[in-house]
Amino acid sequence: MSWQYVARVSSRPSQLAWKSSTDSQPLQVDINTDSWVELSQLDGIGPALAHRIVEWRRTHGPFDSLEDLQRVSGIGPATVEKLRPFAHVSKISVQGD
Repeated sequence: MSWQYVARVSSRPSQLAWKSSTDSQPLQVDINTDSWVELSQLDGIGPALAHRIVEWRRTHGPFDSLEDLQRVSGIGPATVEKLRPFAHVSKISVQGD
């Protein structure tokens, strides 16, 4: 299992670089729907923070804005600003709303 983890993570950055170099827009990671693997590829977010983001989302529900990431331990305003060109928050309705 450890080998699969390394293979998945090591292959992902080359995919991100390829997509971002050929697309007119930078690759956008969705904070509300992407897995920790995709989140961990963001500059300033490694596996530990990516897992915390996913856990916060699982426990509290979807994020309303990128600024809401500051609710996750270890993420502050500078990190949010660094992520802004590469991340977005999809609007997800919660049942019962």
